[in-house]
Amino acid sequence: MVGLLQNVCEGNGYHPLEYEVEPVFLRALLSLRPEHTPSEVAQRIKGVLSRRLKQEHPDAFPTVTDGKVWGDGYFCRSVGKARKDVVEGYITEQAEHHGYTAETLRQMRYRFETPAPTQPIDICYHIVWETQHHAPLFSPEVTDRLVEVLREEASKDGGALRRATFLPDHVHLSARTLAKTSPKALAERLMTAGWEWMTEHYEGSLKFENAWNVWELSAYVGTMGEVTTDHVRNSLRAAS
Repeated sequence: MVGLLQNVCEGNGYHPLEYEVEPVFLRALLSLRPEHTPSEVAQRIKGVLSRRLKQEHPDAFPTVTDGKVWGDGYFCRSVGKARKDVVEGYITEQAEHHGYTAETLRQMRYRFETPAPTQPIDICYHIVWETQHHAPLFSPEVTDRLVEVLREEASKDGGALRRATFLPDHVHLSARTLAKTSPKALAERLMTAGWEWMTEHYEGSLKFENAWNVWELSAYVGTMGEVTTDHVRNSLRAAS
């Protein structure tokens, strides 16, 4: 099983950090590319392993599991270098972190309560964008309205915006998504929504700052969760 899992991961660009094979479970800690969606990764691994196991053990599964290797569902949670509460605390304290003292900048941080996940899937990302040429585009007048645009966009696929902190030239977000959304797609959707809104409502500011694109073309996206990557890795090693 371990060799098959490694082959599947190598063939699809997934990087396995740790895994544990039990009689009735397969647990894997994976590092994925920004374009990968957790749901597609889970289904691909299940599908390929199912075909390969049936090929190698054709007589085992019909009598034991009515021909099925896996159950219908799966468990999927995001983890990262730091716990989610630590990252979101860092997001909230951006003004202090960058040495800003103006009270107006402290007003440009937003926190939204989101319900606990109702299914065994919880994917959370930390997203950072910079404005084009580091232009100082943001003030509370702008961000009080812009954050609602981003919040609405984040909710369209069943996700939610949890935190947002703006400084004059960049923004930190914490967002939850479903497993069907890749971090690349989420960041691009939110950036596009912000660009469209800023272009419509603050064209003069963009012209003055020569920041027609609003954002730099790249973004940082990192995963986070209730526990850290190292915690999960050590737990899997201890159980194997």
